[in-house]
Amino acid sequence: MKERIATIVGLNLVLPLLFGSFYVYAQEGSAGSGEITPSIVYIDLTGDKEKFAEDHWIRDGATGGVSGYSYINENRLGDSIVAEGRGLAGNGDYQFNFDLKKEGFGNLIFEFKQFNKYYDGTGGYYSPFGSSISFPNYLLETGRDLSLDIGNLKVEAIFSKEEETKCILSYEREYRKGAKSLTSWGSVTGTVNNAATTRKILPTFLEIDEMVNKLELKIEHTVNGIDISAEQAWEGVKVQTQKVNNRTLSLANGAFSTVRYKYEDLDADLYTTVVRVAKDFNEKVNLSMAVLYEFARDHTNERITDTSVAATNENHPVNPANVYQGTVTLLPKISILLMEHLFMEAGFRWEWIDKNGSSTYNRDRTNPPDNIADELLNIDDEIKDNHLGETFSIKFDGIRDVVFYADGEFEQQVRREVNTQNSFGRLPTATNNFLRDTNTLTYDYECTLGSKFYPMPKVDVTAEFKYKYGLRDYKRGGAGNAIQTGDITNGYRGFLNSVSYTTVKPIAMFNFKPYRWLACNFRYAYDSTAYGVETRLADATEISEYKANIYSTGATLMPNDTLYLTFFYQYKEAMTETPANGTGGGPTNVPTYNANVRALSASCSYAPVKNVTVRGSYTFSRADNFNDFSNIGLPLGLDNLSQDASIGIESKICSGGILEFKYDFAAYDETSNSGMDDYEAHLFYTALKMVF
Repeated sequence: MKERIATIVGLNLVLPLLFGSFYVYAQEGSAGSGEITPSIVYIDLTGDKEKFAEDHWIRDGATGGVSGYSYINENRLGDSIVAEGRGLAGNGDYQFNFDLKKEGFGNLIFEFKQFNKYYDGTGGYYSPFGSSISFPNYLLETGRDLSLDIGNLKVEAIFSKEEETKCILSYEREYRKGAKSLTSWGSVTGTVNNAATTRKILPTFLEIDEMVNKLELKIEHTVNGIDISAEQAWEGVKVQTQKVNNRTLSLANGAFSTVRYKYEDLDADLYTTVVRVAKDFNEKVNLSMAVLYEFARDHTNERITDTSVAATNENHPVNPANVYQGTVTLLPKISILLMEHLFMEAGFRWEWIDKNGSSTYNRDRTNPPDNIADELLNIDDEIKDNHLGETFSIKFDGIRDVVFYADGEFEQQVRREVNTQNSFGRLPTATNNFLRDTNTLTYDYECTLGSKFYPMPKVDVTAEFKYKYGLRDYKRGGAGNAIQTGDITNGYRGFLNSVSYTTVKPIAMFNFKPYRWLACNFRYAYDSTAYGVETRLADATEISEYKANIYSTGATLMPNDTLYLTFFYQYKEAMTETPANGTGGGPTNVPTYNANVRALSASCSYAPVKNVTVRGSYTFSRADNFNDFSNIGLPLGLDNLSQDASIGIESKICSGGILEFKYDFAAYDETSNSGMDDYEAHLFYTALKMVF
């Protein structure tokens, strides 16, 4: 990692100088300018350090380097060089870019960016375990550094010697490496009321090593008013992952059991060809057509090791899988100005997907396991998709101070999926054999009607109504016609008859500016989504529903050139109800899930004297949704308070120097998990911007 960063830094320091000297400095009349800002940050933190890093994308302690630099040089012939970036040691935050332009030839662009994304490794909390957890901070944490190094490197050459033709050649590499937390927690077993109780609160994590390489060639040409472009791209993906797939912790002795490790290697290639043609026939009509072809090849090798010596162990030595997919897409589109104030745009999409996959799932059923496959499951899948999609948009502004608009998106899909599974080997299982032939009909519709009008000067009102509807209807043939145990347990498509959703979302916005120095806004949105599920075991459709009322307001004040204030407040009242809540007369297994939250933010900028600016900000978020029903299961809902306040001063100390000091306070308090994620942080920041 250090070698890679050093190489990138060196390239960004040397290459701009070399190319800049050749293309720019040799030209008469060139002049350059730039700035660089060295900075230091120190964070004093008490509490959960991982939670703080996850929330603020920075670790505690000292961080320093160059928070920003830029350099621009352009001569009278139009040749130019632009270099910019940053480098902060201690936080893994680096960015280096430069763009070299030679008039009449093209551009050479280099981009590199890397940053760290942090994760909190804290598990769940179950209050009835209480004092039986004598070491909660040790066992309910993953006990390791959870962060991902995420980076991107891109080199792009643009050749545009002729005005009508442009050729773009680019190479890009993306990577992620490290470990992240998961929400698929493991089991913890303890004693509650003299009875053994198990809850899924043990934290887990996933180790990732991912590399993506992309190579793309694009040619654009204009002839007789017709814009033509062609692209050819290749993308190669290599991913290695490792995770603890399952484990159980006993609070009685602090020992782990039934530990399963899952290892997976993915190697994939994607080839894409795109051809586009577009033409403006006149000022009123534009037609375009795009044709896309994709071919994908994926190979995966999975291995699961189970430390259990029981007959129910899940030891799977080697599980290879291969997937091949071809896609053809047609995208015609038309834009028409029907009359002076009426504009319409319509598009159509047809897509055909042919996907085939085969895999082998091996299981070691020997007791104790000997890492030799006793049962082999051969799985074959064949999918054929036929998509149709239509879009339209209409806008009318022929009435003074009023704009009407309407948008629609429609999609229909017919999918046939054939799944077969057969059990072989020394210890085959007949109940694992099945053949399922499923036809899925999909309908998705989304329509929006809206209007924006100006009832009086300095006031505008927007009213919008959005409606969505979707349906997945599963029709089975082959062995799937009958209700049987194997058909239901081997995949959700064998269990469901249909799934639907309906969304209604009206929105109202009001903006007014009574004075030159004051602007205010109000917004209300209602969001209701109902989900319907019909299974093969019940004739009735079970309904779940999400509802939310969202109120927000904001203001901006600028009474003079030295003072600037902003304010924003939002209250969201949200809830989710399902049959598990007892709706429809059934038993109450879990309570209604509430997600109410209040959020506030304010900022201020004030220049009391020339060359001095004082800035301050405050953000606040409060949720009070905790529902402790530990006698049934894990509690739901958060009860937390998050605050962030900062104040800083910036002063121009000379013609080419600006000095900045800032203090930031951040705090998080969560009572729903007994304070396991609480923290309090004090940040001290100083920087010196030097302009040259």
